[in-house]
Amino acid sequence: MSQFDFPRINFHGKASLNTATANNGKLEPVMLIFNQDKSEVYMPPRIYIQPPGQAPYNGALPPGATIKKDSDGNLYVPVFPINDDNYQDWAVTPLGSFSADASFASFYAAVGNYWQNPIIGLMPGYWNYYGDLSMSLQDVLVTGLTIPDNTKTPVTFSVGNTNGCPESMLDLLGSELSFSSDYFLLGSKTTACLSDVDSMGQMCTQIFCSQAGLYKREAGNNVTFFTGKPVKSTARWMNLSRVVNWSDPSLTPMGGSASFYSMIQLDPGSELAQLLEPYTGGTVTAVFMKILIHEVYEVRNPDYAKVPVVTFTTPSGKQVSVPMNPSLVSISGSITPWFDGDMRTNSISRVLTTPTVKFPINTSGMQAPVPVGSNQPLSIPQSVFLGTALLKVNDTSMLISLDVSNMCNEFGSGSGSTPPLQAMAMCRRSPLFQIITMVASL
Repeated sequence: MSQFDFPRINFHGKASLNTATANNGKLEPVMLIFNQDKSEVYMPPRIYIQPPGQAPYNGALPPGATIKKDSDGNLYVPVFPINDDNYQDWAVTPLGSFSADASFASFYAAVGNYWQNPIIGLMPGYWNYYGDLSMSLQDVLVTGLTIPDNTKTPVTFSVGNTNGCPESMLDLLGSELSFSSDYFLLGSKTTACLSDVDSMGQMCTQIFCSQAGLYKREAGNNVTFFTGKPVKSTARWMNLSRVVNWSDPSLTPMGGSASFYSMIQLDPGSELAQLLEPYTGGTVTAVFMKILIHEVYEVRNPDYAKVPVVTFTTPSGKQVSVPMNPSLVSISGSITPWFDGDMRTNSISRVLTTPTVKFPINTSGMQAPVPVGSNQPLSIPQSVFLGTALLKVNDTSMLISLDVSNMCNEFGSGSGSTPPLQAMAMCRRSPLFQIITMVASL
């Protein structure tokens, strides 16, 4: 059953996703810089001049520019001043500000407005052009334990609510989930990568990790509950409106969330296996980890002169300095026993059909995010689609289990002051946090 098994170790915290974003980003469909069909850049980039159902833009073209057709017959103008030599510098400069294509600035503005999708001032490379794909967990701690009692009734324990929790399991509370190669070594690097090579609109984001573990520093002792190598996991379920106040189209994908599943083969003699086996009635050789990524916060259009720089040593010994602008996300999930016959990258469960109608929500008292440099708040939807929920019937324990972690909508919370590195910061965030009050009966 994987994620629906017991004991269930629940965790929550933050993660840094240093995903490279040299894709079409917020410029699509007016400007395309990446060819999804061939997985290569358009050189030169393209400005499309005919929105669907409309006549082609017939205003002035930049000097020397021409109109061409792509393989589907769509009209576009090549941004011919951009080439292999200056492409990288152009990609990390707000559109309309780069010297080589300065003659295109008014054209960018005119065509974007014609599409009703302004692109002037946006970064062609989106928000993290130089990302190295690394995924680093930050203070992802065990916040709860769900353990069956003598009557096989599951009971959840948490910090401050541990009355009746088995002594053997109690130490798990407050332990930290990490993907580090050596958790107890200061400066040890993460072993996890989040690969998002699909340029736009496809669900094939994957997490690769060579070591995951649960650790704790206690009374001067270093405790390792388990280490192991997770199998590759792929985004399984998404909810594009999970964070309601970030569901404004201009903030996509900040309002979304996605679930990932991965089986982890335990090292022999794992302490965690010994803790779980009295409850499973058999030998535990692996665990199942479910991760939900939500509350994605990106610093878009950064000023790359202010972006923090990380220095790498190449295999040839050369020192290379690279600016990094990772996104900050929330991580929630669970670790449960894994048994032979369970799936390795998904859970055995029934999928409750996602509603085809929106549910109205009570938005009273909700504070909408306000873009930095603006006095106009973004919109909060009055109704949303719910995400997918998973269901499992446990005949042995006479239980029906529901996983609604990716279904229930929430109101995004603040994560501190606005970083100084952005040239065009996206939004200030409310310090509030709440689960949405559903008006409709579920």
